[in-house]
Amino acid sequence: MAPKRNSSDAGSPSKPNRKRDVLSISEKVKILDMMETEKKSYAEIARLYGKNESSIREVMRNKERISLLYRLLSMRLKRQNPLLSYVRERDRERVHTKCTM
Repeated sequence: MAPKRNSSDAGSPSKPNRKRDVLSISEKVKILDMMETEKKSYAEIARLYGKNESSIREVMRNKERISLLYRLLSMRLKRQNPLLSYVRERDRERVHTKCTM
């Protein structure tokens, strides 16, 4: 029977855990644009981003999901306009002061 690993080996300071390097949504959208407009291959894009070709293929497999998520996030960011937030807050204060008088 093979010897078991020590539990202290898992997170030892001499050998730290490897961090995941995940592409952001904006990077994934740029990859989709490169594939569609510039007609670059999976290998070329993988070299540009320092990723495996399979990671780029995964982005292409999920392109509908990624584009939908990107549109939702961009709409949400547009709604968080600071000037608009200020106007909304000012209106709330007016309503609140009228109610307390």
